[in-house]
Amino acid sequence: MVLSVNSVANGLEIASYPATITITNLFTGAVLTRNIVLSVQGDVGCSAVLVFEGSENDGGIAELAASDDTYYSFFNDSATLSASVVCFGYFPIRNPSRFTFAVEASIERAGLGVSVSMYNYQAQRFEVIGGGTASTVDSTTTSTVSVNPGRYINQTSRQVAAMLTWRPINDEAPSQDGWLHKIDYVNWHVVP
Repeated sequence: MVLSVNSVANGLEIASYPATITITNLFTGAVLTRNIVLSVQGDVGCSAVLVFEGSENDGGIAELAASDDTYYSFFNDSATLSASVVCFGYFPIRNPSRFTFAVEASIERAGLGVSVSMYNYQAQRFEVIGGGTASTVDSTTTSTVSVNPGRYINQTSRQVAAMLTWRPINDEAPSQDGWLHKIDYVNWHVVP
């Protein structure tokens, strides 16, 4: 016996949909039941963005919606030489089994490291979940959270917050205009 879903499933929200299948043998009258779960995954985009450290240059939320070489850009802070941006989103569920955060970004000059942090609503602080050396060409950094992902989701509003932070990894001073940072795409992929 093969079970498949029809096109109505394409319109379902991100969630788990439990059901019971009952199979009756028409010859013997035997009944067999099986519990099944349809797990609908999906993507959540950035609904707000805030430059936490540095200064905004150009673009907005619309530039973060697709990998299309239109950018949200900003400069580093001239005193700390760092730049931090917080992207906010809203999950349709409070306790997914896991989620992956992806950001496509670049910097105008080499010599920076990038870290990816998620706000832990239980501990009330940002926690680093990924990062590496920042690239001068568009590159995607992905970080997956599969252990207690609910801690990164506000259980009342379902808000999530990801912070991207760039810091110098060399002892170079910034150029007169500072370091320009560009984000092309931000996305959370949610698995119920």
